[in-house]
Amino acid sequence: MPDDASVLTNMGNIYQRMGNLEAALQFFRRATRLRPDHASAWVNLASVLFLLGREDEEYHDALTRAAKLDRHIAERATYYRLEDGVGVDSVYRGET
Repeated sequence: MPDDASVLTNMGNIYQRMGNLEAALQFFRRATRLRPDHASAWVNLASVLFLLGREDEEYHDALTRAAKLDRHIAERATYYRLEDGVGVDSVYRGET
């Protein structure tokens, strides 16, 4: 597995779009461990947890961390429909 948080986040987005949420979850978790300041990774982690029905402490922690790191990404993430399964990076860049 790569050791670059941006690469890991992109891989997580790919797996999320393919519907492999468990794999995406592992990529986003690793990205947040490597770079705790990576707001997109935190929001995408929360997105996958939501899609898996795991709105637990990890989910709320991920959203809180994202909001503290980048208010705009967190606001955008809470605004768009998580149930669509689109990673926040795509939404933030206006691709959806």
